[in-house]
Amino acid sequence: MTEHPVEELRAQASRGDYVSMARLAKALYGQGLTTAEVLSECYGTGFPDEFFVLAADRLTKPRLMVDLTGLPWRLCTSPAEGGPPMAPSALTGEAERDVFARDPDLAPLVQLLAPRETRENAVIGYRITDLRAGGTAVFRCRVPAASEEEIERCGESLLGFLHTHHLEYLRAEERIRRSPGNWGFGAVDRESVDGIRSLVEGIEGLQREVGRIGP
Repeated sequence: MTEHPVEELRAQASRGDYVSMARLAKALYGQGLTTAEVLSECYGTGFPDEFFVLAADRLTKPRLMVDLTGLPWRLCTSPAEGGPPMAPSALTGEAERDVFARDPDLAPLVQLLAPRETRENAVIGYRITDLRAGGTAVFRCRVPAASEEEIERCGESLLGFLHTHHLEYLRAEERIRRSPGNWGFGAVDRESVDGIRSLVEGIEGLQREVGRIGP
């Protein structure tokens, strides 16, 4: 198979086409770039420390109450780990394309899982222009979204937003557990509440780790 020069792959790459981004990332890894350098080349901007802390953590810890998007997380798969998968995320691929079509400046990061529901139709992401200015804020986009729905700023950082999201989930489950009607099939038990509490504590640990990295 003929190898495409990196500049050709760069010209073809679009965040609306996962495979084109994965091919570019793979070629950049082949040039010896680090994960942070690969993302910077693919997106035209660097990513915050919190992103890389969570990217490393995602491979070893229990999953959070969100679905991670394919981009940019899969681009963090180094050659030692097999390199970026060539297939988009089966869970979030359609939502990512919807967000990109609506606002290419938004880089999706997670799709929310709502308390007692399978999925909330909302995606949280960074803005590329905000990252270039040194920002870390995250924004919420409903999917599929009507054109009149605003993309709203919803947190000062991804980890800060995830902490609030999981804390709200925990409190909702605690209310259900205390409810007189919480019995029988599907009842919320102490073990499930403790599991969510451990996720909240895990996010707090990641926040402390980012704090140690910061200036």
